[in-house]
Parts: sequence; structure tokens; C-alpha cells
Amino acid sequence: MFEISIIEDDTSACEVLKEYIRRYGRENSLDFEINCYGDALSFLDLYKHGSDIIFMDIELPNMNGIEAAQRLRENDSTAVLIFVTNMAQFAVKGYEVNALDFVVKPLTYPAFCMKIDRALKVVETLSPHRITVSIPGKVVRLDVRYLCYVEVMGHKLFYHTESEVFEGRGVMNSEAERLKKYNFLRCNSCYLVNPLQIKTVGKDAVVMRNDEVLQISHSKRKKFFADFAEYLGNNV
Repeated sequence: MFEISIIEDDTSACEVLKEYIRRYGRENSLDFEINCYGDALSFLDLYKHGSDIIFMDIELPNMNGIEAAQRLRENDSTAVLIFVTNMAQFAVKGYEVNALDFVVKPLTYPAFCMKIDRALKVVETLSPHRITVSIPGKVVRLDVRYLCYVEVMGHKLFYHTESEVFEGRGVMNSEAERLKKYNFLRCNSCYLVNPLQIKTVGKDAVVMRNDEVLQISHSKRKKFFADFAEYLGNNV
């Protein structure tokens, strides 16, 4: 899931942008969480470093978008910022606050698609701990630091996070290769575990931080303990 914030005091303009985001999500099987704010002060008071992309109107009441962006950058240097304006000359100031781009009102859907395509590529680059997982009907983004383990059953992969389970399709060997750079370990042909989420390791089982117990198979035991010892040596 991608999180998007819209700071826009014009209700109709905000609704257009929301509909474009939802339409883009439907067409590309992407899931978006959209948060809207009618002024910059409300946004700054409530913002908790949660947005991947921020659409910021420049002409806002009480505090304009440029000033708000300056405040934002004091605490968040990575959120992708796109200014929205009907006066393009003001958007040039956006580069002083590391804005990715700007869009000019009235916004058209083709123009929006070009901007968000670029923004999403930057988000992926700036999110080294997140992976995309295709599940029925959409694509979700998971933070691997909170992914406890991946389980395979048949042709389905189940991604067990700290709070929920996502069902996808794939091949365990391919997923093991993708997660290798995050130090995921094979304790069993059925499980790919995150060492960050391991609570204790016994002779025959791994206890995860969510208290689930995963069996260590005889065929994987030697390599699992060797890989786990190497992980501890490099990270403790």
C-alpha cells in the first residue's frame, strides 16, 4: 500500500485528485491510502512521517505550500513532494525544498499519470526496506523489517507480518533469492524466516517474536545454523 497526502483547500480540486488516484490504482492494481487536509497547519500538526507521496497546493490559507514544505523538510527529507498550482511560476520555488515536480491546475488525467508514474519510481528507490507483493486483486508493499516469515503451500506464498497474513502466488526459491539481501533464512522447505523476528532458536525449532513456532527440518538444519551464525557475527 502507498500512502498519499493531499493538502488542498479547494474541495472540488481535492475530489478530482482523489478520483485520479483511485482510477490509477484500479488500472494498475495498486492500493492507495489517501489522507486529505484543508490547510497546511492541520497537515503539519497531524503528519507522522507516513506519506510516500504528498500533493501540496501552493496557495493555502494561513501558511502557503512553500512555507509548509520548508517546515516538512525539517523532519522528513524523503517523502516525495509534488506541488499543485494554477500559477506555474511559483512552482519553481519548489526545488528549494526538494520537490520532485509540480502540476498545473486544472489537472488532466494523462498529466497526472505522468507525474505519479515518476513519483512511484522514486518512492521505490527511497524505500530500501519495502518489497512489493502481488495478492488477489492488487499489489501491496510490505516493510521486510516487520515481515516475520514467508510460508509456501502448494503454489501459494503466505507473508506473515506482525499483524496480518497476505496470500500471494509464487515460487519459494525465487522468493528466497529476492529476500537474500535482507538475510532471510531457510529453516525448512516450507519457511523462509526473518532473523530480525527470531526470539529463540532451539535444536529443532525457531520461536518467532509473534510466538509462532517453526520447525527446523533435518535437511536444512546444518545450513540454517551456519547461516544464522554468520548473520549474528555480522550484525550483533
